[in-house]
Amino acid sequence: MSSVELASDFYAIADEWDDLAEVDDVPVFQTYEWLRTWWKHFGRNTEPHKLHIFLFYQEDRLVGIAPFFTDHFWFMGKKIYRRLRLIGSKVMQAICITE
Repeated sequence: MSSVELASDFYAIADEWDDLAEVDDVPVFQTYEWLRTWWKHFGRNTEPHKLHIFLFYQEDRLVGIAPFFTDHFWFMGKKIYRRLRLIGSKVMQAICITE
């Protein structure tokens, strides 16, 4: 397992992500292009958002991706807690090879 926390590293895994998405035949909302665009417009690695994309490998082959980011939940002007959310929020699920 490895993780991605920088936008530049996120952009660098495009080919691996696309290869995995082809094998698993994922919906458009789980594609690299969709989530990169979502991150560019809604995340941007600015406070309080931070990438936490987990990459799972079997030997040297990418077999799973769990694309998360952190943000903060605010209530009445106070930060209540930090939370881990899937990039793309309500339309995203983890991608993995099913055998």
